[in-house]
Order: sequence, then structure tokens, then C-alpha cells
Amino acid sequence: LRLLLYHPHSFVKYFFYFQAYHMLPHCFPFVFFFYFVTFCYIYLSLLTNDINSTILKISIIVIIIVIERRMLTAASIKEYLLHTTAHPTADTVYLHIKEEFPNISLGTVYRNLNLLADIGEALRIPTPAGGDRFDGRCEPHYHVVCTNCGKVFDLEMDDSYIQKINEDANACFDGIIESHTTLFHGLCAECIKKKNENK
Repeated sequence: LRLLLYHPHSFVKYFFYFQAYHMLPHCFPFVFFFYFVTFCYIYLSLLTNDINSTILKISIIVIIIVIERRMLTAASIKEYLLHTTAHPTADTVYLHIKEEFPNISLGTVYRNLNLLADIGEALRIPTPAGGDRFDGRCEPHYHVVCTNCGKVFDLEMDDSYIQKINEDANACFDGIIESHTTLFHGLCAECIKKKNENK
């Protein structure tokens, strides 16, 4: 409560960080309950002419609205990543999300994507051509980038192979290997087909 009253920006940041992704289904009842309680307080404050208290509670409502908006934006981005295999760039995500949130900025999309990647809710895939790609599929798997068209594809390999690489690397390292990432380079089937047709 003290964080909310005296440091509202920090409250928004930490509430968003811990709740928006991991406990998203549980957040909305909390938000709506907070609305109800705050409106009740405002009504009582107006009856008692407590202007300062009214201003504070209106400010709290504004903060909650901002939180709810950010939660919805983040959830929409996560949902889009989960239902595409294109491994989109931030620009592509922005063009898609803008249909649902017309006033959203590219910077907001970048921040949400990076936060999703930082907390393990999305994968960030650096590519040689520049510009990170993002993947909503977070279980360990590899990727292939086409050196001709630049598309990124999932590479389905047995989990035991991935685990064996971790074990082999761990045997050569004075520490603990927890995971690894691998990006393969090659030509996709479509580019090979076009190349053969042009011969």
C-alpha cells in the first residue's frame, strides 16, 4: 500500500512484472474489485467533503486503468506469438497489435517483447541480418534461418539430443550448464525450389 501511495510508478512496474504474465487470469478479478472498493471510497469521501481523499482515490483509479491497459497489451502480444510460427520481428508484431490497439507505439511493443523474453515467456532470436525475431514457444528447441529469404523456422529434434549436448558441455565446463541456444543457417525448401526453377 505504501508503494502504491508514495511510489505509484514503481507499483505499476512491479505489479505488471509479477502479475501480467504469470497470474494474468487472477489479475482481472483483483482489478475489478479494486475499482468497486475505490468507487465506494470516493462516494463516501464526497459525502463527507473530504476533497484530498477523493483526489487520492481518483489517482489510484487512473493507475489501475494504466495497469489494466498494459496487461491487456502484453496478453495480446503473447497470444499473437503463441499462434504464429513466423517468428516475427517487433515491427511485424507492432503492425498486428496496432489493429487491436490503434494508439499503441512501436516503443511499447519493443518493451513488452523484451520483458516477455526477460521473464521467459518468449524467446528472443538474434539473426545475422539484424533485428531480433520472437517466438512464443518457450520449450527447448532449435531454429534455422534461411540465408536467402531471411525466414526463421523451428527445427524439430529429439529432446534427448538437446539434453545430451547440455551434458557433454557440462562435462567440459567448471560449473553448471543449464541450457543452450543454437541457430542453424541454410536454404529453406521454397528458396531451393525457386533456385532450381531459375536454372
